[in-house]
Amino acid sequence: MNKFNSIAVKCTYRKLTGSELFFLAMIIYLFRAELVTTNFAALIDTEILRAVSNVIVIILLLIKIVLVDRYTPKKLLQIACILILGAVTTIVSGYDFVFILYLFVLGAKNVSFYKIVHVHFIYALAFVLAAFVASQIGFIENTISYRGSVARQSFGIIYCTDFAAHVFYLMVSYIYLRGNKLSYINLSFFAIITFWVYTNSYARLDCACMAALIVFLLFKKITFGLKRKPIYALPKHPWIEKIMAWSMPICAVFSIGITYLFSSNSMKWLWVNTLLNNRLTQGAKAIAEYDFNLFGQIVEVQGQVGVNTNISEYFFIDSSFLLYGLRYGLVFLFIFCIGSTLVMMREIKKQNAIFCTLFFVIAVNSIFSHHLTELAYNPFLLFFFAKVDEHPNMGIQKQKRWVRFRVR
Repeated sequence: MNKFNSIAVKCTYRKLTGSELFFLAMIIYLFRAELVTTNFAALIDTEILRAVSNVIVIILLLIKIVLVDRYTPKKLLQIACILILGAVTTIVSGYDFVFILYLFVLGAKNVSFYKIVHVHFIYALAFVLAAFVASQIGFIENTISYRGSVARQSFGIIYCTDFAAHVFYLMVSYIYLRGNKLSYINLSFFAIITFWVYTNSYARLDCACMAALIVFLLFKKITFGLKRKPIYALPKHPWIEKIMAWSMPICAVFSIGITYLFSSNSMKWLWVNTLLNNRLTQGAKAIAEYDFNLFGQIVEVQGQVGVNTNISEYFFIDSSFLLYGLRYGLVFLFIFCIGSTLVMMREIKKQNAIFCTLFFVIAVNSIFSHHLTELAYNPFLLFFFAKVDEHPNMGIQKQKRWVRFRVR
């Protein structure tokens, strides 16, 4: 008995590691974050759940950052300045998500990025599958909207394009996790899923991004088979590396720029607007009504949810960069873009091709999607201070194959 009591005492008083604190906070936060992307949210009071989960998450992450992570006084001062910026943005804009995002980014220090993506993938997939099954048996609503006569199903997610966004980020996460083990069977399954999402949800731009990613990886797989070159390898052209490194600010400038330049009197611009599902008219309306400031503001949007939505009331901003610039302010957008660029430069120097490739795809997708900084969808947000180098399916396997070919 004394032996068992001793073990029990050790387990009771064992201190949680920094990674355990981070993942505990992440799991608690993701439960509500994933929930509100589904129609399960109609069954419970999500506001109370948000308040309770936010308090717990903030406490856990602050404990990790202040007490567990080792920082010099100078670094602690820098972190305090970052958190103050997050707090100011939260207070001025009215969105508590911003401060929590800053905490998660800082709290990911010394945490395996591979494990972050892995945990997020399992969590997000479980919620999407649960929503799909529940919507098919009638437990929650399968929201259906129409584009002309075409029905667009959401399969238990709040809207059809949000369902497609979930699939897109799940696909990107799975590709990252598989690394060099990505197979032709995986790519064939992705192609089937993309076609199925397109025919049932008619989310053209998300499906176009998924299709382009599949074609690119298929080409790399074929090239690897013929020439025995690594699947993931950065191009040797410096200007392509620069475009990849600066992909976030380039996409932000492009997204906001075409919205400013849009003219309803030009047939060319109207054609582009139609191609982009009226994103330019909605973006121009948002800029005219709100405009940009340093620390954001409340930006009310009205999506088309269900068959009874009044189309005249529809107002939505589908570009992440435009939405975050208006809603969270130019300071937030600037910090995110510059921070992304610095980390991409770091990973390009390390030849971390798989991360750089997928992050570039996410940046391009975010021109047409508003989920870039939503943890319910995108785990790649947390790469800034995480340990990106650790990946069990990259590096050694690739090098063995390459060396074997060279010896022959």
